[in-house]
Amino acid sequence: MDRSHLHVILCCCLWMAAAEGAPAESEGPWPAPVKGWTPVKPNEHPRLLFRAADVPALRKKAQTPQGKVMVERLKKLLGHDRLDIEYNPHPTRNVGPKGMKSLPVGAFTVFHPAGNGLLYQLTGEKRYADAAHKQLEKLLEGQPDRDERYAWKRPGTGFRMGIVMQAVAMAYDFCHGAWPVGFRRRVVKEILAQNTRSLAGNGGKPITLEFLCKGVGYPPGSNHAGAAIGGAGMAVLAIQGDDGADAERIETLMKQLDQSLLTQLTRAFGDHGWFAENIHPGRIASTTGITPLLQSMKTAAGQDYISPRPNGQYLSLRWVYEIVPVKGRAHIPSRGPYGGHDLYARAPMISHSGEFSIGMGAVPDRYAAAMAWTYHSFVEPGEAKVYDAIMYPHQCIYALVNWPIVDGGVRTVNPGKLLPRALHDSIHNYFLFRNRWKDADDVVVTVYAGGGPRGYHKPAPGPVLLLGKGRVLSFGRMKGKVEHYQAEDDGSGLLTVAGTGLAVCFAGPEGAEVAVVMAGPGAGLPRAEFQTVAADKIAADGTTYHVVRLSPDGRHVEVRASGKSLVVGTRVVTWDGKTIRWNAQRTRGVRK
Repeated sequence: MDRSHLHVILCCCLWMAAAEGAPAESEGPWPAPVKGWTPVKPNEHPRLLFRAADVPALRKKAQTPQGKVMVERLKKLLGHDRLDIEYNPHPTRNVGPKGMKSLPVGAFTVFHPAGNGLLYQLTGEKRYADAAHKQLEKLLEGQPDRDERYAWKRPGTGFRMGIVMQAVAMAYDFCHGAWPVGFRRRVVKEILAQNTRSLAGNGGKPITLEFLCKGVGYPPGSNHAGAAIGGAGMAVLAIQGDDGADAERIETLMKQLDQSLLTQLTRAFGDHGWFAENIHPGRIASTTGITPLLQSMKTAAGQDYISPRPNGQYLSLRWVYEIVPVKGRAHIPSRGPYGGHDLYARAPMISHSGEFSIGMGAVPDRYAAAMAWTYHSFVEPGEAKVYDAIMYPHQCIYALVNWPIVDGGVRTVNPGKLLPRALHDSIHNYFLFRNRWKDADDVVVTVYAGGGPRGYHKPAPGPVLLLGKGRVLSFGRMKGKVEHYQAEDDGSGLLTVAGTGLAVCFAGPEGAEVAVVMAGPGAGLPRAEFQTVAADKIAADGTTYHVVRLSPDGRHVEVRASGKSLVVGTRVVTWDGKTIRWNAQRTRGVRK
C-alpha cells in the first residue's frame, strides 16, 4: 500500500473519530490535489504565497489604488520613512515585553526581511534584497522582535519560534534569487540545525523542526501547538528540494505535517471554526500558524486542505459570522479565558491581528469577497487601519497577495448572498444564529454547549451570548448533550441542550427585530437597562418562558401566551418539557 492510500485512510479515520455525522460536503479526499498545480523544482522560488508566474500579476496589482496604499503601508511598517530603523534593546523574555508598545512604528520585527523581500519581488531592485540580507543576519544572530518574546535564539516559549520560522522562510523564499549561494545555504542550514531552548515551558527541550512540527509538546487543543506547527511547516516547504536540504529528513517532516494538520483541523479546531480554548487562543493557533500554512500547502505542495471540507476554511470564515459593530468597533462573542469582545483591543500584538489579510488566502476564492465586505463594513471604520496591516510587515504582504482586487477595485459581496446565516460546529457543540449582514443593528446569538476536545485554557460553556444593537448580553445556561437543533434560512433557529430549550426568532424587515425565547431549568434573563432591550418572564398555562427582545427603536416584536405556547411575532413557540418547537406555518406578526 503506497503513501497516498495510507494518507486517505488516515484522513478518513481522523475525521470519523472527531466528527461523527459529518455533512455530505465533507466527503472526499482530504487534502485534495490542487488542480493544475505545477510541482516546484529544486531551488525554484518564490513558492510559499505565489509562484514566479504570478509575479507580473502581483506587480500589476501593486499599481492599483488599493495596492499602492498597501505598498506604502508596508514601507512605513518597515521604517522606510526613517533614517535608521530602531532595534529592540531589551533581551528576550517570556512575560511583559517592553518593546512591543514603547518602540515606534517601523521598529525592527522578525518580518522586516520578508517585507523587504516582497519589495524586491515587486521591483526587481536588489537593494531591497540586500536590506533583507542584513536584517536576517541580525535576526539569526539573536536580535529579538519589537516584542522580545520572539527571537531566533532563546524565545520566550517554544511556540513563538513558529512565527519566527515563518518569517525566516518568507524572507528566504522572496530573496532566494538575489542572495549569494553561500548565504542561501547558511539559511537552509540554520533552519535545519535550529535547536535553541526557550526561556520557559516545553520541558526544557531543544526547539528543533521535529519538535515544532509535533506542536512543541502541547496537546492539539493548546494555542501553542498550532502556532508552532504552522511556521515550521512553512520553513519545511520553503527549503524542500533546495541545495543543502536533507531530502530524507524533509520527507519525514512532511509526513508529520500532514498528520499534525489533520489533527489540528479535527481535534483542536472544529468543523466550523470553534477552537478548543475559545476565540482569542484560537487566533494564536490559526492566524500565526495554521491559516498561513494552509495557503502555503496549496501553493508550494499542491495540497488543498481548504476546499474539500469546511474545517480549514472556517478558521477564517468564523470572523464573517461573529463580528458585529458595537459602538463603532468590531466586536466578537468572546467567552474567555482571556481577551474581551473588542476584536483588536490587544493590538499591536503579532498574534491578535491579520485575521483578514492572512485569512483571505485560506478560503475558497468566492468567500474572499465576503471577508472583504466584512472587513470594510465592520472592522476598518473603527480601527483606522490599512487593509488589516496593524504593525507587522507580513500583514501587508498577505493583504497584497490575498485581497480581492479586480479591475482596480475591491470585490466585495454581502456574506448573506454566499453563506447560510446559522452556523453549527458539530465537533465542539457551538451554535451561532445571525439575522443579517448590514449595519449596527446586526445581531448574533451564540451557544457553546461544551463537550468537544479541550486545551489548557477552559472557555465557559453554558451562557447564551447575544451581541447586537450596541449591546453585549449574557444570560441563561445551556450545557451538556445536544438533543435537537434546527436552523432556518433567515438565521432563526431552535436548540435544545440537556433539557433547556432556546428559540431564536428574527422578525420584521431584514430580521431587525429579535426575540430569544428560553424554557427549562437553564433559562434566564439579562438585565434590561436599555430601551432597545426587553426581558420578561411570560407564563403560558403552567409553562414559564424567558423572553429577551431587541429592536432598533424600542418597538419590540409582540409576544403573548396562547395555551401552552408562546406567540412570538410570526412564530408559535412551544416547550413540552423536553424539546422546544415552533409551528411550520408562521402566523401574522404585529409590533407594538
